[in-house]
Amino acid sequence: MKLAKNRKVLIALSIVLALVIGASATFAWVTSRNQIANEFANEGFANSGLVVIEPQEKFKWKEFGATEDKEVSILNTGSSPMLARVTFEEMIKLLGDNGDITYNAVKADDTPAPAGLIPVAFDMDNLAGWQTLAAVGISTSAVTIPSGVTVYKLNNAALMFKAVYAYTVGTETRYQMVKFDGKLNADKDALTAAAFEYGWYTEGTAKYSSWNDAENYKAAAWLAKKAAATAVGGKPATAADSVVNADDIHMVYNTGDFAAGIAGALSTYQDKWFYNAADGYFYYMGVIEGGTATPNMLTGVTLDANADQALWQKYEYTLVVCVEGLQASVDALTDTVATGNAAGWKLSSGDLLTALTAVINDYYA
Repeated sequence: MKLAKNRKVLIALSIVLALVIGASATFAWVTSRNQIANEFANEGFANSGLVVIEPQEKFKWKEFGATEDKEVSILNTGSSPMLARVTFEEMIKLLGDNGDITYNAVKADDTPAPAGLIPVAFDMDNLAGWQTLAAVGISTSAVTIPSGVTVYKLNNAALMFKAVYAYTVGTETRYQMVKFDGKLNADKDALTAAAFEYGWYTEGTAKYSSWNDAENYKAAAWLAKKAAATAVGGKPATAADSVVNADDIHMVYNTGDFAAGIAGALSTYQDKWFYNAADGYFYYMGVIEGGTATPNMLTGVTLDANADQALWQKYEYTLVVCVEGLQASVDALTDTVATGNAAGWKLSSGDLLTALTAVINDYYA
């Protein structure tokens, strides 16, 4: 597997999913809609907050070609028997100016931060062979190094230097790339002059896709990002690849609990997941009783081994997992009368309707 040479790709994922049961009414089915955004970014961050049935830790891609494990299943926290289906929304953004870095005197934690700019992260794990100036006997008494900045020298005869600015976001320490123009004295044991500037990317435009062409995730910040993004087609024919970057991003599923098809006998698909390319939903082909969970669905996401390393250090990628529950009723599958949060799934005739009907009838038999 290829390692990122200049700065390790740090992409975090946290997935939190659940079903919350609502109340029913005349021509209104017990339904549930929940979703969570899972943000992959250079420095790693995630949103969470729903009912959890998997660990709430971040994980990070550290190598190209790596798959990070993350087990995701759907929990029915109520008492009504439920059906469940899942779909995705995605957004990917390559930074502006082809990812070129610009430098200025503003630091990442200055207020206000430069509009439309994103700090260039410094990889603290890529300092093998580098030492601080003090460690190699270079004096800084003649210069004022800005607070929070550390300068490193390559531990050999070459006059090669790096500088990094450390700052805090909440309880997390982050690091920004720093450029400086320094000179050594004749004895090469003192830094005599330096001008420090901080690295920034320009924020670029994004590509957005909903796998079922609906606005499933309605968080205000997400809606604003979608409004500024370029829409691309959804409903991938197969569920393995991303819509916004099929070459580099690959979804990994629990194949042992996925049905190859739903046209055969009930035993061939019951209590398994099925991806329906016609509407972009993953259907759980079973009834979820209160307090129970489905088998794992999404188990990881792979960053392709042949992905462009230079570009992927500048990407931001978000995967939104949208969960929709429905009362386990045959009538609810086809109902077109109820609307809004109480609506049925409006399925028409076909293998999916036939198979889900068989699942429900078998449950109540």
